[in-house]
Order: sequence, then C-alpha cells, then structure tokens
Amino acid sequence: MENKNCNTLYDLYVVLCHFRPSSIGGHFIVYARNALNDKCYCYNDSSVTLFKEKSYLTDVPYILFYQEIVV
Repeated sequence: MENKNCNTLYDLYVVLCHFRPSSIGGHFIVYARNALNDKCYCYNDSSVTLFKEKSYLTDVPYILFYQEIVV
C-alpha cells in the first residue's frame, strides 16, 4: 500500500477475520506473517497451520494490521 501524499509504504502483516456477524458472538480466525521466518500462518482456535495462498481474501476481513516499511 502506498500513500500518494508522502510516499510512505506499508506492508499488510495480519488479517483478522470475523464470522457470524454479531457484536456478542461469532468466530475469529487470524492470518499472520511470522517476522522471524517470513511465512504466513492461519490461527484458528487451537490449530495453527501454514498457508501459502492468500485464502483470507475469500474470508470476511474485520481488522487489518499494517506496518510501515522503512527504506
């Protein structure tokens, strides 16, 4: 992602998805990139699985986490 006003670059590193839209219930799944090995994982309750494709694009994003890229 690039901000055209100041040329700051951002990298998406966490996608939090929420299922069953309700403020008091539902299910969360987190897709996150591990900074130590640069691999992406899916965190779903008690399971953690490695994933290679951007499967979160078919889920319902709830919160996106970005970090600034320092060049």
